[in-house]
Amino acid sequence: MDASRLLRLKVAFSWSGSCCQTMCHCKRVHFVSGPYGGDFEEGELEGLQESQATEPDKYIWHDETIQICTVFGYEFVPDCPCGMGDRIGSVIENDHQKAAHYISLFINDREKDRQLEERLDVEAKGQIEGALKC
Repeated sequence: MDASRLLRLKVAFSWSGSCCQTMCHCKRVHFVSGPYGGDFEEGELEGLQESQATEPDKYIWHDETIQICTVFGYEFVPDCPCGMGDRIGSVIENDHQKAAHYISLFINDREKDRQLEERLDVEAKGQIEGALKC
């Protein structure tokens, strides 16, 4: 696989993690407040804990590293209450042919967004992007 195609594949799907904090696509803040917590600035962790106490649905603490998934440029936390991971998984599992078509076009033609929009099956695009919305 050539380097540019591999880069587009990495843009389409990537996994990473955070030992401090990250924001899901739905705007919820996830932070580590356990023994494996990262290197916070002075007062930063305490501020997150205070925010979590007043807005528990928006500030979510973890006791270990937070998984982060990026799909087509949308970054989300797989176990976030928004359920984005479940929605994306459902689309891929339930209509894998349309999902594969979209992924193929994304990987092969990402630099040609206008042409991609013209060629892309509207229904497949709607299902994938619908799953990515919160």
